[in-house]
Amino acid sequence: MDQGSAEESKFFLRHRVALAACSLVLALALASWVALPALVRSKVRQRALQAQLSIQVDSVTLGWGKIWLHGVTISAPEIPNASLKLNTVSVSPTLGGGVRAVHASGGAIEIAESIDALVQSWRKWRSHANSESSHSSEPGPELEVDGLHLQWHDPLGQGSLATLWGVRAHRIADNETAGFDLAQAQAPSFALRAEGLHLNWRRQPNARMLESLKLDGLSTNLDLQQLPSLIARLKSDGSGNHSGSGSSAAAQALPAAAPLSLAFLGDLRARLAARLREGWAENATVQMPRVQTQLRIGDQVLNIGPGRVTALRDKDVFKLSFAPGAQAAQQTLAFDADLPLGKGDARVSLAGGPIGLDALGVQEGNLGLQGVHDIRLSANGVVTLPDSGAALDVTAQGALENLSFLQPRLAQDVVKADRIRWALKAGWHPDTRLLELSQASFELGEIKSALHGTVHLDADNPSSKLAFEIPLVSCQALFDSVPGSLLPLLKGTRFSGTFSLSAAMELEATRLRDMRFDWTLKNDCRITAVRPDIAPDRFRQPFTYPVYDSYGLPLVRESGPLSSDWTPFDAISPYLETAAIICEDSRFFAHHGIDEKAIESAIVDNVRAGHVVRGASTISMQLAKNLYLNHEKTLSRKLQEAVLTVLLEQELNKQQILELYFNVIEFGPDIWGIRAAADYYFGVKPSDLSLGQALYLVSLLPNPKDHHAKPDGSLSPRWADYLRKLMGIAHKIKRITDDELTKGLAETVTPLFGKAPPPASEAGPEPSADEPPEPSAQQPDDQALPESIPP
Repeated sequence: MDQGSAEESKFFLRHRVALAACSLVLALALASWVALPALVRSKVRQRALQAQLSIQVDSVTLGWGKIWLHGVTISAPEIPNASLKLNTVSVSPTLGGGVRAVHASGGAIEIAESIDALVQSWRKWRSHANSESSHSSEPGPELEVDGLHLQWHDPLGQGSLATLWGVRAHRIADNETAGFDLAQAQAPSFALRAEGLHLNWRRQPNARMLESLKLDGLSTNLDLQQLPSLIARLKSDGSGNHSGSGSSAAAQALPAAAPLSLAFLGDLRARLAARLREGWAENATVQMPRVQTQLRIGDQVLNIGPGRVTALRDKDVFKLSFAPGAQAAQQTLAFDADLPLGKGDARVSLAGGPIGLDALGVQEGNLGLQGVHDIRLSANGVVTLPDSGAALDVTAQGALENLSFLQPRLAQDVVKADRIRWALKAGWHPDTRLLELSQASFELGEIKSALHGTVHLDADNPSSKLAFEIPLVSCQALFDSVPGSLLPLLKGTRFSGTFSLSAAMELEATRLRDMRFDWTLKNDCRITAVRPDIAPDRFRQPFTYPVYDSYGLPLVRESGPLSSDWTPFDAISPYLETAAIICEDSRFFAHHGIDEKAIESAIVDNVRAGHVVRGASTISMQLAKNLYLNHEKTLSRKLQEAVLTVLLEQELNKQQILELYFNVIEFGPDIWGIRAAADYYFGVKPSDLSLGQALYLVSLLPNPKDHHAKPDGSLSPRWADYLRKLMGIAHKIKRITDDELTKGLAETVTPLFGKAPPPASEAGPEPSADEPPEPSAQQPDDQALPESIPP
């Protein structure tokens, strides 16, 4: 072979070797390109198993210096109702096979269980994960997560939902940051919206210390009627205490009736102080420039804010403050709280004013308030929780000026008060569960009232001992101090005399039958002048008064002497007077319109029963309501009723009051006065009413729409027995003779209902719960129940 051919052969040999080498390298590269994703998945699964996690990766992409994981799903078997799905994860490996940085972008976190259940699962996972993993003091890789969406279903039960958008976190070396763009939470008891959360930590050996927290905006909406159920959740250890399992001992010891007891507050304070010491760096700050809340009680709403919240964790104390954002420089109202991180008393204080309610964020119409810009508030108060836990002390005082509000439960018109003052001094002793009320005073004009005493919240036998007092005040000053819209009919009324009231109550839950309630009313008030349109003299001639027809529509009815339906007193059966005394007002001839003994007995009986079982309305009070007032259930009506009752008793004798009463009261739908009632029910004149008939008519008065009769017109057996019981009482108090009792017991009371059977829709079947009321004279007072009207 010549030299040229040899050289050519060597060239082709080198070329084939190079080609084979390139093919081998390419084959190895392709093999690595195919095998590396599987290797990455295997490595990821291995690391996940070490952390007690399960992970799935949809696909892996290799890049220059990075590995991209797509569709990553992470879950923990011990947290079955929570999962994390990440759209993209980029991993930057090191030459030594480690990880330099991890960046996750986009994804969602789904949680579908309560806070308590999640915390228990989290604790279980953490305990296992920590035992399987090795700990190193070396800083980990750089971690960054952004663009996450979190949705938490039912964290507090009852269909609650929490959602976070734009969740982010970043860790590099010893610095960590986290936050979100927007968070919303909803539950039956509250709603929350938070904007722009920014958190910054610094990692230290075995701890992370928060250095700053900033929240751009926070608004809450809280239903106070649902507050007990929310507190019950917060009392659970799962609401934030990760130091143990189950509910805390303090929470377990709290009765349901005292969700905010001192034991709970003390335990909460201790846990919070520990968290601040262990998790917050010295000089850590909190900034919330725009905080506002809305409180709801039924259909009533109160807005507070926006205001600025700031906090500082110094060496020994955590300080928190809130200040309204719209207040003027010379008008301040500051809220401050100090929580010692070690020994020392925790304090919450409020001081400042006068300040317009609008500066606090109160809106027009909140709680019925009118002209909030002109209403001025001053307040000073301190709540102290001693480190010793000996007592929770509360001292507060304040004033409202130019108050103006509309509350349908008080009056139909706007209520105005120039100045209201209050003061409170109380202590709560946890060892004995004793609430000591040293002072609770309230002033409205010249009206001053004070309450003091103790309440013992013993778990087995709660008890209380309280005293209330309105010191001596002139009747005119008392009247002038009450806002005019509460007494619209009495404008221009003049008084003489003085007024005072004192009351005391002692009771034990296990001995309610021994409850003691005493009160002393010294009412020497005498009305010296009234407007002509309410003067009782107008009832000596034909007059008009308000009534309601069977459809509830207001009407004006005419009555009075010489009118066609008027019945003079001496033309009314005396049995009707007896019936009224027995059923409606046993002490009619002993009181002056307001029966103090009846009020005292009613309070005792209602407290013992736990609900309203009887009232203390007198015949005179019923007459005042019928002659002057409508049926609205307001404080205004009750106050005017009391004054008008005094007016009637002052200007009319008892016979005149009874005469008016029998002629204007309602005995049934569209049946007013005794003449119409006697004719409709029995077809007789008022003078001819028998004992049974009179008792039946008066027994209708508490509920004139219920006639207690069966479809055939006969009385239900229960009501017939009730009438016979009333006859026995009438005989016992000597209002009827032996012969009258015998005749009455033999009588069959059969209403005619206008000579036609009662409507089936009204009567229906015999009622099974047709429970008659207790007679007014069940325990008669012989002096209070004369046999006849005095001349």
